[in-house]
Amino acid sequence: MTDEKLDVKDAQSGNYVEAIDPDIQYPGPRERSQRHRVWDNLPGNRDFCPLIHRTEKLERFSADELEKKVKDTIGKVHPGLLSRAAAFLLLKDSKASYAIEGGIPPENRAERWGKAIGQAGQKDLSMEELLRLQKIVIEDRRFVEMGWRKEGGFVGLHSRVDGKPVPDHIEWEATSDGNVNVLNQTIDLYRYFDATKQAEFLYKCVEETVLKTLPEEVQYLENHDKMRKFIQENFDMPDKEMENLIGFLRQNDGKLSKRVLNKEFKALSDTEVRKLEAKYQKIFLK
Repeated sequence: MTDEKLDVKDAQSGNYVEAIDPDIQYPGPRERSQRHRVWDNLPGNRDFCPLIHRTEKLERFSADELEKKVKDTIGKVHPGLLSRAAAFLLLKDSKASYAIEGGIPPENRAERWGKAIGQAGQKDLSMEELLRLQKIVIEDRRFVEMGWRKEGGFVGLHSRVDGKPVPDHIEWEATSDGNVNVLNQTIDLYRYFDATKQAEFLYKCVEETVLKTLPEEVQYLENHDKMRKFIQENFDMPDKEMENLIGFLRQNDGKLSKRVLNKEFKALSDTEVRKLEAKYQKIFLK
């Protein structure tokens, strides 16, 4: 753990034992440590080794054969439609990430964030790869200091009164520019932390995404395409107006409001309105 060799003779006898009990925690690949007569099956290394306990939730996720369920639910969807659904969800996630911080990003910035997230994981994680992804997100670099932070920062609970950080696990002092200066050693708080809860949460998110969120998005796009086809077959309407029309119907549960009928789509006859509303409700609200 410290990369320092103690002045102690190597173990000469005895059976090899595993560093962590695989019946209690999820192990990594086994590597023989002859000096200690230990099978090193830790899932990380001395610099970063989060540990995950076997729990009923995680064992159930494994037993449920999530991969097979994914193939059964979305495996038969046309790849093009699936890509469109994934792209829409990625953009929604990008906007939600900014919303967590109380911001509303410009459309192009949210798209760049989504692009970076979409590329994350395609290459081995390294300092260079992280900086490459940063450049995708931050296009205008004139007013931003790129690269690694040169000062500390605090991500976590903040006071609702004055916005100041209120960490309860570190010793700190405020800096003149409103930042945090950490006074004690904190590396052990995250080098070997228990990631069981995080693993359970991640599995739940993956399950919900592939079994509920993504199929729902696919279904919406299929319905959307059917409605577009109906409009194209019955009206000479530009794409922008077509999307606006579908959006107005969606906002009002399949009905066009009086304001819309008196403004954007006042050219529609009563018969055409009833026809459009009936078709939308048949496709989306069946």
